[in-house]
Amino acid sequence: MISGLRGSLTKIDVIDNYIWLDVNGIIYEIIIPQYLISQIESLINRDEIFIYTYYHVSERNPSPILVGFLTETERNFFKKFLSVPGFGPVKAVRLLSIPIEEIIILIENKDTEGLIQLQGIGLQIANTIIAKLNGKLIDLIPDDYQSNAINKKSIDPIWNDAVDALISLDFNKKESENVINKIRKSNPDAKDLESILRMALEAKF
Repeated sequence: MISGLRGSLTKIDVIDNYIWLDVNGIIYEIIIPQYLISQIESLINRDEIFIYTYYHVSERNPSPILVGFLTETERNFFKKFLSVPGFGPVKAVRLLSIPIEEIIILIENKDTEGLIQLQGIGLQIANTIIAKLNGKLIDLIPDDYQSNAINKKSIDPIWNDAVDALISLDFNKKESENVINKIRKSNPDAKDLESILRMALEAKF
């Protein structure tokens, strides 16, 4: 079992969301949730970083899979997320396009509309996630985050509108999602679609 790795970043793929980590000359390919890519990018100049990992191998998928996180809490959430029927590690990590705290809030609020806005989640899957995990994740949210946000909608549709607008301009979907996520984190109060798109285009060019 590989629970964590310490090494230097040699590659960050923002399209397929994975990194290469050089650990004493051995390169590990680690899948990273989309919402963490921008944080990982900020660590590129460090001599070494530590990644908490989830290791998976099975008879059906004999090639080992490593999924990486920056905190143990994120990894603990992922382990619980995998308990949802039909979720393998690759599918589960692809669904994590926003921070886990926001996903937990959606689950605790039984907010199916919010969940189906996440890439790859339809109404049936959203209902299954809520049925399986509602009430089991709240301890993973910091107290200050919980008191300020637990009863609020986490996702403003304008951010999804911004992604759709970039895609309509022939930008790659994953790149569009990544750049909009970065803007949402740095400008969480932005409400004007035109301003968000302007920031996105400036960030890309």
